[in-house]
Amino acid sequence: MTVQPSDISEKWSIEQIEQALSRLAEEIIARGEKGQVLLPMYSWLEGQLEKREQNRAVMASVRARAEKRAHQ
Repeated sequence: MTVQPSDISEKWSIEQIEQALSRLAEEIIARGEKGQVLLPMYSWLEGQLEKREQNRAVMASVRARAEKRAHQ
């Protein structure tokens, strides 16, 4: 598994990314057919969220392995 850092600033929390996705979804729906131009931005933000969550899961695994090694 290759984990890549997200491209969005680390200053953005997962919660902020979630809020941006929700707001963008509302905007896409409100624009109807014209909202489709925002789909690439929505997909990009989803990808950023997935990267953050994947990185969090990998770091949890790293910590667990280091903890296990420390107690051997």
